[in-house]
Amino acid sequence: MVREIVLTFLCCFYCLILNAQERVNPFEIRPILVQDSLIDKSDSTLIAIQNPFELREPATPIINLFDTKSKLKKQLFPSFELGKTTFDTVKKILFWMLLFLSFLLALALNLNRNVATNIYRSFTNINFFSLQLRDAKEQQRFIYFILYGLYFLGVTIYIYLGFIHFKELKHPYYLIIIAACVCLVYMIRHLSLLLFGRIFAVDKEMYTLSFSVTTFGCLLGILLIPTDFLIAFINPELARKVIFIVAVFIVLLYIVRIGRDILICSNLWRNSIFHFLLYLCSFEIAPILIIWKILKIEGVLV
Repeated sequence: MVREIVLTFLCCFYCLILNAQERVNPFEIRPILVQDSLIDKSDSTLIAIQNPFELREPATPIINLFDTKSKLKKQLFPSFELGKTTFDTVKKILFWMLLFLSFLLALALNLNRNVATNIYRSFTNINFFSLQLRDAKEQQRFIYFILYGLYFLGVTIYIYLGFIHFKELKHPYYLIIIAACVCLVYMIRHLSLLLFGRIFAVDKEMYTLSFSVTTFGCLLGILLIPTDFLIAFINPELARKVIFIVAVFIVLLYIVRIGRDILICSNLWRNSIFHFLLYLCSFEIAPILIIWKILKIEGVLV
């Protein structure tokens, strides 16, 4: 009896399997037969009944709310509302700041009347630069310290004036932020050179490059203080042209400085080309690209 029941169950199961092997795919969508009298032919939105899962064109046009060509910019630094500041107030602040910086510049140049000439000669003559590096005294180092600090403040005011004339950002808050960024960049620069020299046992070469950066900053500090005075109190149209000319001049001096540093570190790249390329990429090329990328994200550069 049990045997017969099992055989009957197996026969029914095989019949179901054979039924599934029919030629027509049971999962295929079959057309639905609809009488012509049930379709309103006057309705233009009706389409011949086909695949119900097929996407149909909407009756109303779709409005694209987002421009696919424009990239969404995410700012790295938080932005908040600042109070309104007039350009006259900014001019007063800049006048007293530049007057004080001019006094410090005159004081530093009077302590050693030959310091400006020595810095210029050390920038254009490698042998004189090596002599200045070897014979640097405490008094000269103090003068270099003052001029290097004036360079930080001079380049900060120069960038701030660029923000005023090209981006119309007049609030003194930006002056503080720019000064902090400039000091942070150069602090990282000198500390990185020190660590690089200690790690790869090239302390002498890295100290020479650090002194080269310092003298370059001192030279620009002497030039930027009177230039900032000129930009701050002349016609805005002429000020934009002066800012652009000074920027091109600084870039050219920076390229000359890189070429001079390559000649100064001739022993380094002759003995170890890897360390020289590592220095060049890490300390000369990468910072410029990072700053350019940050300004691009922040929307300063279009």
